[in-house]
Amino acid sequence: MGALAEIPKYTPAKNRSFGPVTPGSRTTNVFWPVKDGKLLAFDDVLVEQIEKGDQKVYVFGSIEYADPFTPLFRSRLLGFCHVYAPQSMVGITGPKFLGCDNPNYTYSR
Repeated sequence: MGALAEIPKYTPAKNRSFGPVTPGSRTTNVFWPVKDGKLLAFDDVLVEQIEKGDQKVYVFGSIEYADPFTPLFRSRLLGFCHVYAPQSMVGITGPKFLGCDNPNYTYSR
């Protein structure tokens, strides 16, 4: 939480999804919030700070995948980043996750 580091610090996933994920289907993984290498507990005080916009929550990571358009024996890497925008900041439509416009986090390689 707080500001994003200039370069992402990814924590290796302990659970992974393996394909194939066929068109129209989906896979689900659960990941736990981590701060400074430790699991983060969302207590009432922290939730209130988030809802007021005093603390930011970022969801970022990368996905490595192969598809029919990927050259043989190669994979693609997709980086993503979103920041939680509480209802008080985005209006009547409710809370949302907005994109982070940082090319170190959002990319396709």
